[in-house]
Amino acid sequence: NLRVVGGSNHLLLPTNLLRLTGAVVRVEACSSAAVNALYPGDFSSVFSPRAVALLRASGHSGRQFNFAMGRVLGAWALPPPPARFVRYTVPSLELRRLLAEARGAGEAFALEYSVLAGPEGDEAWRGSSAGVRRVSVSEDPARGVAECVVVSAEGRPSGAACEDGELARLPPLRAWERVWGVWNPHPIIPGLSEEMHCSE
Repeated sequence: NLRVVGGSNHLLLPTNLLRLTGAVVRVEACSSAAVNALYPGDFSSVFSPRAVALLRASGHSGRQFNFAMGRVLGAWALPPPPARFVRYTVPSLELRRLLAEARGAGEAFALEYSVLAGPEGDEAWRGSSAGVRRVSVSEDPARGVAECVVVSAEGRPSGAACEDGELARLPPLRAWERVWGVWNPHPIIPGLSEEMHCSE
């Protein structure tokens, strides 16, 4: 699994060159059906118990993610998301894309994300670091509700309203940003501490 966001795992080439995608963001929770149907693309439920057992016996987690299939073919190509939310990381540009998709669906939703410190780090950084800030977004177009609150900053409680420059407050991606790239969400699987889980 070639790592191109949040660091590089290639022995020769620095694959994390495209830092124009912005900060790495960890999605902590999301209630949007439109977003969860695609992100992070968990299709482990299609595996038989025997297949899962074989994968685990070989050192695999027994889970597989294929966001790209859902993105290209549509959410119908993926099974329903698991009941328990799987956290994941994306570049800030991709966070803005998924927020636009949740808003475009016209549904009420809540989403929490943490902006991680620095452009790269290990799995402990990706999965459990406090980050620069944690933000809670809650929107309901039917009731005219659009709230954005900084839950914590640098690990300390905050509760302040989001500033205009906060990711959730930024306008939709411009045309050139939309075609710049679609970035895979990288799932965070408890127990994996050395290398990020494969995501297709």
